[in-house]
Amino acid sequence: MKECSTKYPLILVHGLGVTDAGGLYVPWGRIPDALRAHGARVFFGGQDAWGSIEANAAQLARTVRRVRRAKFKAGAELKVLQTAYAVRLT
Repeated sequence: MKECSTKYPLILVHGLGVTDAGGLYVPWGRIPDALRAHGARVFFGGQDAWGSIEANAAQLARTVRRVRRAKFKAGAELKVLQTAYAVRLT
């Protein structure tokens, strides 16, 4: 099944107080596996549950660069916006 196949990969970015792997609860539940099973390319933001906006924005920038280096369609541009702080990738 490829109904979730997208032109660009998806990066899941959680909010305050949780991590990609969980903690008090798993923020994504079955969503990443379900998306992948249906053709999506899914990555996690990797930000710190209690990190500053600036530190988490820097982590998201690293994640975007890592995803861009992966073997996806040439010219793919990913833009990530974290609430109240935009990261300009150059």
